[in-house]
Amino acid sequence: FPTTQMSGYTDLKDRIVSALSRCQEQPWLDFKESQPWPELRWRLLKTIMAMANLRDGGLILIGVSERDNTWELTGIQQAHLDTFDYDDIIDQLSRFASPQIGV
Repeated sequence: FPTTQMSGYTDLKDRIVSALSRCQEQPWLDFKESQPWPELRWRLLKTIMAMANLRDGGLILIGVSERDNTWELTGIQQAHLDTFDYDDIIDQLSRFASPQIGV
């Protein structure tokens, strides 16, 4: 969760808490299980591209697993998180989207 009290981050935290309390995917909300970037890349890019077409964008929460219709907040493993690079994600998206998508 964002830990700063800046208004944009507080709004984001509220959206995350609300999404986790419902645990129901929506067109603007998608949950992904923790995986390294190379394994999750294409699914994330497709989801980001789809959400870029929504009026207010969307929210992808990584670290939420679904097992037998039960959602579990499992978190992101540090080893997986270490494989994510913001610049690499933006470069990958730029290959498919113009203008650039805000992430």
